[in-house]
Amino acid sequence: MPELRIARKNDFIFRKYKIMINKEIFYLKRGEKKIMNLPSGTYEINVELDWAKAKKNIKLDNYEDIIIRTRIPNLFHIIFLVSLITLFCLSFLSYFSYFTNFIVVFLYFIPQLYYLVFKWDDYFIIEEKS
Repeated sequence: MPELRIARKNDFIFRKYKIMINKEIFYLKRGEKKIMNLPSGTYEINVELDWAKAKKNIKLDNYEDIIIRTRIPNLFHIIFLVSLITLFCLSFLSYFSYFTNFIVVFLYFIPQLYYLVFKWDDYFIIEEKS
């Protein structure tokens, strides 16, 4: 029987992703992997988290590895956190105004707002590796 292996990358979203494969629902935590034995055929994989979604059709013959990750990379979040902490410390020491922190936070949310408003149905990357 063909095997479908689904893995979720470690990312900055700590909540579980809701995964639906042909109406069967299960949840994936950060870094978790699931192995499912399914009959050969075409399957629709849906990934959801609140408003964010993604959908992909796959053809399962022998085995298939699926990797799920967000479109906003982890490096983006790390750079934001480091810059925000640095600017906060410098603002506290009176090198920058607190308004600079507001600008950094605003710039951080622009890509996320873009996906919230315009690309909410394509927030996740569902990658196939045979």
